Amino acid sequence: MTIDGIDAVNQILGANFRADDLYLMRNLERLLEGDGGVHVLTYNWGGNTSDTTTHVAALRTILRNDYTYVRARGGRFVIVAHSWGTVLAYLALAFESRGADPIIPDLFITLGSPLGAFEAVREPGALTSDRSAAELIVIDELGDEIQAFNPSECTSGRSVSCAPRGRRQINFWAWSDPVSGPIRGAWENYRVDTTAYVSADFARSMTSSNRGSISLLITWHTFESLDFNAVPNNAVLRQAVRNLILGR
Repeated sequence: MTIDGIDAVNQILGANFRADDLYLMRNLERLLEGDGGVHVLTYNWGGNTSDTTTHVAALRTILRNDYTYVRARGGRFVIVAHSWGTVLAYLALAFESRGADPIIPDLFITLGSPLGAFEAVREPGALTSDRSAAELIVIDELGDEIQAFNPSECTSGRSVSCAPRGRRQINFWAWSDPVSGPIRGAWENYRVDTTAYVSADFARSMTSSNRGSISLLITWHTFESLDFNAVPNNAVLRQAVRNLILGR
């Protein structure tokens, strides 16, 4: 299952129109073309962060139904989320990790996740003066949304007291993306603005870049979305994600 990030138009207008271009599903379908055993589903939520609480509740139901369907047929259950979609997926899976029949995906991949920029889900109040404006905005939004959940179920004030229980949880992030970072806990974290994923010249240019730059946010958020037209070229990242999904 794929879950996209925010939609700029809906976010600015405060609207919740369903997206016409489900970019992550489109990119994954192209990436997995020819692998007939993979069926890509998506959750189309409109991309407005003010609706996070509503969509986490809806996503819990959809994840439960899809998980039951896949498990009954002996398949692997994989979730790939980008940007704010990782927040929806993280919270929905956190709540569904409880109880006698928890949802435990075989693989949970996060791309450019704001959960990792400052570990805001676990420490939403831990603000520091050296964070960029983009980071502070996301912290504030996450804190407000988390506080809106029923604190008796899985939350305590502005923090989440449970976490997803994926068999393997992998987070791809970029230092140059001000709303991504490594996620604590049972996560494998891979930084993509390094020579392992891009050219040496491009990686070197990132070491002296301003992390709060909007242009860098757009560059690396696009890179992390698996967009085939991303600059710099993200072919190494795409191949890594493909191999993970196919269990290679």
